[in-house]
Amino acid sequence: MSNNGREPNKLSEPVLVLNKGFQAIHVIVAKKAISLLYQDVAEAVDETFNYHPFDIWCMLSAQDNGSNHNYNHLHSSTLTVRIPHVIRLIKYDKLPLRDLMFNRKNIYARDRNQCQYCGQHFKQEELTFDHVVPKCKGGKNSFENVVTCCVTCNHSKGDRTPSEARMRLVQRPVKPRWRSFVKVPFSRLKPVKTRLWQEFLKKPYWELAK
Repeated sequence: MSNNGREPNKLSEPVLVLNKGFQAIHVIVAKKAISLLYQDVAEAVDETFNYHPFDIWCMLSAQDNGSNHNYNHLHSSTLTVRIPHVIRLIKYDKLPLRDLMFNRKNIYARDRNQCQYCGQHFKQEELTFDHVVPKCKGGKNSFENVVTCCVTCNHSKGDRTPSEARMRLVQRPVKPRWRSFVKVPFSRLKPVKTRLWQEFLKKPYWELAK
């Protein structure tokens, strides 16, 4: 592939990696993604959620003829290849197991800044956290007993259990088993890449680990 012009930057473009079961497990650069496709250990996932081996992907890339602006392309004297937004590993079906520290940041990340009582999303500075079973009643500082909460719901619940306060949790709090590897701000991505990534990342990461 050509290394002149803006090609080096293209080789660093982020690509989402899925395991065999279409679960997001990593983010790698385009250079590595193309290598995995070429070695036939991965398939490219297109914007319609179909997946293709390297030879078919190259054929589709050649058909673009510069008109498909959903993708960046890499060029050589004999080949044009789309940089995939997402690839799927053909045989790998595992999830990376990584223990998480119990802290406010990871509680907010697990609950995606959503109050677990009213269901509304807030900025982090507008949130606090709540002990489902209050500490005064033996509740522990743990992922299974602490949830993201807005100030209004926190005041309404007070030192009561949800049943005592007649409040329902959006979902049962659990301990996440692995950390999302996605570190790239969506604002930097093409709209089609953002849509694809969000589709595969929309399930909470602790559900994917079950």
